[in-house]
Amino acid sequence: MNSDSNQEFLERFQNIEKEYLKNPDSEEIGSEYLKMLRELALKQEDKQGLRDIANKAEVVYKKHLELDNNANNYLWVLYFLASKQDDEKSLKEIEDKASTVYQKHSDSEENANNYLWVLYFLASKQDDEKSLKETEDKASTVYQKHLDSERNVNVYLWILSRLVSKQEDEQSLKKVADKASNIYNNHLDAAFIAYSYVNILFDLSSKQKDEESLKDTVDKVSIVYDNHPDVELIANNYLAILFHLASKQKDEESLKDTADKASTVYVNYSDSEENANNYLWILYYLARQQRDEHSFKETVEKASTVYNNHVDSEANSNVYLRILYYLARQQRDEHSLKETVEKASTVYNNHVDSVENANNYLRILYYLVKQQGDEQSVKETVDKASTIYDEQTNKREIANSYFAILGYSVTKQTDEESLKDIAYKVSSVYANHSDLKGIAENYSSLLIYLASKQEDEESLKDIAYKASSVYANHSDSKEIAENYSSLLLYLASKQEDEESLKGIAYKASSVYANHSNSKEIAENYSSLLLYLASKQEDEESLKDIAYKASSVYANHSDLKEIAENYSSILYYLSSKQEDEESLIDTADKASTVYDSHSEIEEIADNYLWICRFLLSRQEDEKSLRDIVDKASVVYGNHADSEEIAIDYSWILYYWAKQQEDEKSLKETVDKASAVYKKDWKEKWELDPIFLSILKCLALKQEKVEDLNQTVDVATTIYKNLNYENLDYNKELSIKIIDITYLNILCYLASKEKDGEKLKDIKSTADAIYNKYSNFVEVIRLFGKILISMIRIENNIETLNEHLIELERLLGTPLKERVDLVVEIISDILSNLNKKINHGEKIEQAELRHWVEKFINKLHSIESVQKTNNGMLLHLLEGYEHDSIGTEHILNIYNLVLQIKYELAVKEFPRKGFGHYTSARTLQIHLNQEKNISKQRGYKVTSKSRLYNVDYMNDPEEGKILDRYLSQQKEDNIDDSLEPSPWFLMCLTTAIDDLAMWSQYGANAEGVFLELKSDSFQLVSTTKDIDWLSGQSNFGETNNNQDKEHSLSEPESKQESEKEKLFRICYLDEHELKRGNLLVSSEDVLLKKKEREKVTSLLSKLKGKIDNVYKSKNPELLSDVNKLLEEIRYLFKASGYKYEKELRVLRYATIESAATELTKELTTSESTSTEPMYSELIGIQYDSDTLAKPYLEREDPIQIKRVIFGPKFSRPEYVTPLIRLVDKDIEFTISERKFK
Repeated sequence: MNSDSNQEFLERFQNIEKEYLKNPDSEEIGSEYLKMLRELALKQEDKQGLRDIANKAEVVYKKHLELDNNANNYLWVLYFLASKQDDEKSLKEIEDKASTVYQKHSDSEENANNYLWVLYFLASKQDDEKSLKETEDKASTVYQKHLDSERNVNVYLWILSRLVSKQEDEQSLKKVADKASNIYNNHLDAAFIAYSYVNILFDLSSKQKDEESLKDTVDKVSIVYDNHPDVELIANNYLAILFHLASKQKDEESLKDTADKASTVYVNYSDSEENANNYLWILYYLARQQRDEHSFKETVEKASTVYNNHVDSEANSNVYLRILYYLARQQRDEHSLKETVEKASTVYNNHVDSVENANNYLRILYYLVKQQGDEQSVKETVDKASTIYDEQTNKREIANSYFAILGYSVTKQTDEESLKDIAYKVSSVYANHSDLKGIAENYSSLLIYLASKQEDEESLKDIAYKASSVYANHSDSKEIAENYSSLLLYLASKQEDEESLKGIAYKASSVYANHSNSKEIAENYSSLLLYLASKQEDEESLKDIAYKASSVYANHSDLKEIAENYSSILYYLSSKQEDEESLIDTADKASTVYDSHSEIEEIADNYLWICRFLLSRQEDEKSLRDIVDKASVVYGNHADSEEIAIDYSWILYYWAKQQEDEKSLKETVDKASAVYKKDWKEKWELDPIFLSILKCLALKQEKVEDLNQTVDVATTIYKNLNYENLDYNKELSIKIIDITYLNILCYLASKEKDGEKLKDIKSTADAIYNKYSNFVEVIRLFGKILISMIRIENNIETLNEHLIELERLLGTPLKERVDLVVEIISDILSNLNKKINHGEKIEQAELRHWVEKFINKLHSIESVQKTNNGMLLHLLEGYEHDSIGTEHILNIYNLVLQIKYELAVKEFPRKGFGHYTSARTLQIHLNQEKNISKQRGYKVTSKSRLYNVDYMNDPEEGKILDRYLSQQKEDNIDDSLEPSPWFLMCLTTAIDDLAMWSQYGANAEGVFLELKSDSFQLVSTTKDIDWLSGQSNFGETNNNQDKEHSLSEPESKQESEKEKLFRICYLDEHELKRGNLLVSSEDVLLKKKEREKVTSLLSKLKGKIDNVYKSKNPELLSDVNKLLEEIRYLFKASGYKYEKELRVLRYATIESAATELTKELTTSESTSTEPMYSELIGIQYDSDTLAKPYLEREDPIQIKRVIFGPKFSRPEYVTPLIRLVDKDIEFTISERKFK
């Protein structure tokens, strides 16, 4: 239609549309308008335009539902709209509308046709069988109503064809085919219906699996073809179905019959490339089954004729070359093969870009090279193959075929250059794809040799990559596997990066898994595991490695190298294990290996090292003695081994550290002495060990005569030191010896009463001090020796000399350690006060001068002035002229500090820690309202709280220590209503514990929150201990001064600013009733030595406080009480030991201490500021309890894991929120059963 006609049509359409809009109820105008909409839809290409037309048509149609003509026109519009859709949803909406129209006007054949077309368009976009079946059912209903309409029948058949294309099971396919057959039989002369029927049979044949079913389909198609031999589309499908049949046939006769039928069809339609292709495939299947050369040649000739009619068809050339390949397989003489190669060459050259053609041509060349005898002919064939490979280097099938040719050609080469050339080609192909097993074995051997010649890591990695490729293609080859495992071990030995090592170990593991019976592979794998273990830092990784090594050892326990490797891995594992149970398990395994290979020194050495680690973790005497006895047996088996002697000596040292009685220690010293006295080449390694054992004995000796004997032995060792060629290890050994010997001298000095002998001790100590004058521990020991000297010194001049030296020591690095400063000065004051009080016959005025001098010195030392010690300085201000009071304060301060240090967490609990709480608290921590309102990402921003001690569940909280120390007598603690300034956060290591769930986990309906350790600080020395009490009164000024004088930029939160964790010490209730204070032996949070140390410190503290009571000085008693605040809440009765409690402590005076902030207020008139107040102490309001004061931790809570209580209701409702807020938080359900 020309533009004038379009214009004329649009004018007519606009006029009728105006008329309709004026008279929407007019049937005549509405019908005419709908007819024009149909015509407009026919011209419309735009999808949205069509939808607008359809919407208008729908309005008109719905005004006059009963008019057949309107229904017809509306269905035409829907047909046009459906033809432009490309999504199922839109088509389904159109189909629904078309269905409604058709149902009201189903007698119209034209309406039925349009509706069927809409159904067909819908079916063409449907991919699932169920939807298609629903569409087909609707189409079937339409078809049944119009059986005689050929055009409707044809559309229905197309819908059936679409359904068949998505069906998989043959039964369903058969049903659809039967429907199509019935339709076809009712319209035998309709060519287009016949084609649609054959199309369905084609889809059916493509899904049929067995020959008989396909034969039945072929018979049906044959009848249709015979009825319509002039319809090319039917002929095409017939040939395609014959191809499907041929692909399932195995016997030559059946294939010959199929080929004859195909030939008849092909002859009539030989111009069709598709027909030619199907016929060639049928000939190919026939050729594969033919054994008779004459018959085979006939088939090849037929194929040649077909190919020559379609030489430009790549698909046909592919099939023809396949047939030539099967011809080459049967040929045995070189001449015939060359003829076949010539034909193949012609085909290949017509389609050089075809990978399939190239591959088939190479396969034909392979059979030629097999029959060639002379080297020149072989070279020519290889050159042809190389040309093809070079064009298709990255194609795996080309590489396989090319390698087959190279593999044969290698055996036929005589000169070195040709061999090198082919070897290079082999290597090049292997770099991409090789799967050839024979060459792979030789190639893998060559790679090991090449690896041994490499110096740089990148070249090694390249070789390893090549070897990996070879092994991956031939993992069943033992030789290749052994070569590959050797290369992996060599590569591992050159690695430093842990991730690379793990990757190599993973590959080695795979090789071992496939060849676990190979001794060589097992040894290589265990050696690699050992090398990997030597690079690990965490226990879990080492456990995994040890488990793998255990498996290897179990399979090859008789092999020395594997046993050595396994025992070494167990050594590395034990070096990272913290808990006794794990170490015992590792030691048992090491013992088993040692028992089987007790003659091997390396295994004995590893076993003794593991015993050393275990000994350092065990506490009960029987277990310790068992280890020592086992070590003694090992040493006896290797008495001439210096390494074993050193190991054994270390074990004796750890044993000596645990021994309490002097008699047992003497026995240990005798054993160590027997080892030490041997003539060892590297005796310098034994010197510090034996001296350390002597120190253990010396520190337990009370009789000066016995102590002097021990010191004499230590002195002999010390004076006989004559190390040559000092290296780092020897220098370290000397340093240990010097300090150990100084320790012994210090202890001897504390017992010595003879001034001359003390001078000798100091003389030796001087030499050591001068070597390590910046080493704090040496300074401390030297200072203690000087204090021992002033203890017995009565000569004022000599005493002055010692005091001057002590004063000088307080200016050394010792001054940075407030604990050591307090210790030294309190000892000085104690000795001077005794001399003054006991009326020593020396100038007392001068002694008092020295007392005041040291008190003033104490006040001037910066470490004492710092924030954490503000309390101490404040207390000391009241005793500037009271040396006895100062001495008491210092003594008690020092003991409190030591107790606090002993209870501080120095290693985070290996199995974790956290606290039990309610489900409501968990929801508070996960609440994201603030983050959402501030448009921040989801994360945990809630903070943990410390609550006032008055809210603790233990009625004896903070009182048990006072009862023992008699503080209650003075302070009437039980009757006091004065609120405590101490706030606590209680944590526990009792994870998933039934009693804890019951008491603290909301009756097992709550959760356990395991915390990360990141926000807490470990303590390593007493200088890390903060003095908390009084900080809210005294800390701010000093802290601000520090900041004022700091030249550095503001820093992020430092490690030292994090809060410390303290272990609760559980006191034996039975002993408390007797008036004794003893740390419970069942306090699992403290080690045996720590329990003994705390008990000893408490005993000393009791003695010091008793002396304070005797002074009857109320002010002093009050100040001592303030000092005890630091540890008052770190002790509980042993009845609470199941809690395994850790605490965070904070001190805050119970008063409104507001921090003024500035809030900017903006109004419509002006901007002004007004003060706001942020309370240091918050108040928590709960609906079910009284309001409670609290302090908040500075940083948000860091949750590592959530354990839901045994009675927690529907944890699956909470876990999505946890994952959303922080994907790293783990969550599990309690393993405990709770009614």
